Amino acid sequence: MRQVMLATILLLCAAVPATRPIDRFVKPTDEQHHKALDRAHKLADDVQTALDLQLTTIETSHFLIFTDWDAREHGFLKTASESAYATVAKQFDLSPKDNVFVGKVSIYMFATKESFQKYAREYDQYPAGDDLIGYYGAHDDGSGHLAMYKPELDPQRQNPPRQQWAYVMTRELSRAFLSRYRTDANLPVWLEEGIAETVAQSLFPSATIRAQAKLFAQAGDDFDYIFKAEARPTKFFDPAVWSMTQLLLTDRKKFITYIDALKDGEDPQNALQGIYGFDYPGFLKAWRGYAMSK
Repeated sequence: MRQVMLATILLLCAAVPATRPIDRFVKPTDEQHHKALDRAHKLADDVQTALDLQLTTIETSHFLIFTDWDAREHGFLKTASESAYATVAKQFDLSPKDNVFVGKVSIYMFATKESFQKYAREYDQYPAGDDLIGYYGAHDDGSGHLAMYKPELDPQRQNPPRQQWAYVMTRELSRAFLSRYRTDANLPVWLEEGIAETVAQSLFPSATIRAQAKLFAQAGDDFDYIFKAEARPTKFFDPAVWSMTQLLLTDRKKFITYIDALKDGEDPQNALQGIYGFDYPGFLKAWRGYAMSK
């Protein structure tokens, strides 16, 4: 059974009376839309040259997929990408026909880990470790891109490659949706990752994530640093930030109010204090008790 439905979490009007009319996402102008598409194609041409790859362009309703996968798998890429979009849109109570992005999301779908890691380093200055399958990067103009590679069968992983791919796609699209929800303002990274993991877990539940979160709580490590604006918690901390998000979601009305406050530019700790009644140290104390009880 799904633990959390973001369709419920983010039903703003149903849960909290709006103080002003808002859109569910920031709608671009036609000019912004076309500029973003032009930028995506030009950047893909540059990537193809710089990485010495032959990239095929596959266009769908919401995506521009640039890939060096075998042509026989292009149909899978189109179907799987749009299916992932529809799944996430449903979680946010949006129609799959809606395009929440400026232009279309670029997906760099590489055939090898080496190409993916080189792209991540050279174009996004992203530390793509061996365990990273993909990530989402937002652009200043409201557009964005996903970078991924085709995972190989790994006996160390419990899930088959295509399920790994779908999990990462769903998780990263959740982050992409959050970047466009209400305003273009960014959420704190720990919370963004916690929500993305919540959506992914609702579709691909892990049998061990609660136990892993409890281990974090038992360890007694100081997590204060994850609340700093410059903090970038790695995937290692996913169980902890997922569990922290679950604690906030125990009061969904407050959670919606908190997310909206952050998207409207309020200071994260001040908003937490005003809405939930505790600062970061108090939140960590409450979270430890919550995680230990599950």
